[in-house]
Formats: sequence, C-alpha cells, structure tokens
Amino acid sequence: MVGMNPRNKDQNFIFFEFDIDSLVRILPGGHCYLKLKLSKSQSDEPILAVEVRNPEADIVSHQIPITIVLSKYWNTYTRPTIGHRKMCISMPPPRVIARFIHAFKNMSARVVKFTASTSGDLRISTKIDHGEIDASFSDLQTIPSETDSQEDTANVQLMIRNITTLFQSFAHTRSRVKMNIISNRMAEFNIYSEDCVLSFIVGNVSD
Repeated sequence: MVGMNPRNKDQNFIFFEFDIDSLVRILPGGHCYLKLKLSKSQSDEPILAVEVRNPEADIVSHQIPITIVLSKYWNTYTRPTIGHRKMCISMPPPRVIARFIHAFKNMSARVVKFTASTSGDLRISTKIDHGEIDASFSDLQTIPSETDSQEDTANVQLMIRNITTLFQSFAHTRSRVKMNIISNRMAEFNIYSEDCVLSFIVGNVSD
C-alpha cells in the first residue's frame, strides 16, 4: 500500500481522500452500523467498500471511489501547531449558538466576537449598521489547566460565514462544544460527540 512502512511507525499509515457527498448519500436517516474496508474495484481502482446495516437489519453494500495520497504530500494534512491558548471555556449547546449566529447573519453582520472570562462568562456580539447587539451567558465551565495565560478575559473575532455551518451541523445533536481562544483572530472549537472529538480551527478575519 502507498505509504505503508512497518519499520517506521510515522509512515505506517494510508492517507486517502473521497467526496464526502458520496458517503452522505448512502447513509440512512436513522441509526445504522457501518463496516468500512479499503479495497480495489474490478478495474483495479482504489475504493472504500462500505456496508450499511439499517434499523431493519438490511445490509447494503456500496463502493466509494477514493484517491490515495502519496506520502510526499502528507505534510499538507498536518494539523496546524497551536501554541499559546489564552482561554478555554465550555460553550452553550450548539443549537443555542447556531440560533444567535443565524440571527446575526440575517442582520447582515459579517464578524462575530466571542469574549470569555475565567469566571465562566461568555459574551457573543456583533456590530451592525445601527449599533451593536450581543448575547451573554454565565456559569460556564472554564479549564485553566489547558491555558497558559494569566489574563482574566480573552476575545476572538471570527467571520460569521466561517462558523455558521459548524454550529448548524451539530444543532440537533447532543454534542458538547469547547472553545480555545488562541488569539484575537483565531480559535479552536472541539466538538464532543458520543464516540469522537472533532476539532475545528477557525481564523483569518477579513476587515
């Protein structure tokens, strides 16, 4: 396999890409079980073989075309280095944040500002043509052990378009969100679901 090197654990991986819509289309709406396997098609092309078992116990097999990523391109997928964390705070449920972000967007706002404090306060605000609007939350959990700052407050400004889909995607789940404020223009959102943690690093505000 491309990239497999049992003598070097750092190269004992297979990196591949596929169109996410190809996977979404084959998933039923309810709870299901998946079995995934890297394989080859009859034409000797790499594929991801997917077996889906729906609640009625029917098993359906699918083949998703994939592209194997050569090891020389692996650095492209390296997780960005996150250094100094100014603040780490648990956020309200995703559906609550999604509702405010959607409201801000409908008011033609472009940038949202998150201001968090070590006492567990979180303020979400944005500027519009006729002033500024905000929403405040209190008694949220902070994690001082995951920060390396002595400041009592920290803030970050992010483009609304960069986080709208993030919160809308988890609005109807029981996921928990933790925000790490890295700088005034970069933040990391960790989404905790039942059996996984998804990390999103968002930045690059355009004035």
